[in-house]
Amino acid sequence: MGTGGRSERIASELNYAHHASVEPLELVEFLRQRAGSSLSWVAAYEDGHETLYLHSTAETGETAVRDIVSQLRGDVPRTTAFSSPYDALKATVRVFEDAVVVHLPQGESCGVAAGFDPDAARILRGFIDDCERYL
Repeated sequence: MGTGGRSERIASELNYAHHASVEPLELVEFLRQRAGSSLSWVAAYEDGHETLYLHSTAETGETAVRDIVSQLRGDVPRTTAFSSPYDALKATVRVFEDAVVVHLPQGESCGVAAGFDPDAARILRGFIDDCERYL
């Protein structure tokens, strides 16, 4: 459970076989420090999925996080042709009315995803809103 009286949940023991470049709990701490209360959830996946962090006020529950991660896993390109001419895919960002989801694939079968309050991407959301005016 959280520290300092906070009621958010952070996984302390993982059944997640770490990919060499994925340190999920360190990433959770970095995201909590950087995004503060805008961070809603963090999940890692390899064979299964593990919700690493779920803020107490998050509207998204563990079942929804699992469903989101399942969808994101299906979006990882299976060939390098997809990412050409830009090289390998590093991340995807999905902007919704009420959330922003960042997906950091670490190959075809593992990665980390995080959900944020839409204010965490205020500049990007403003740019998208401006672009939509032309559509």
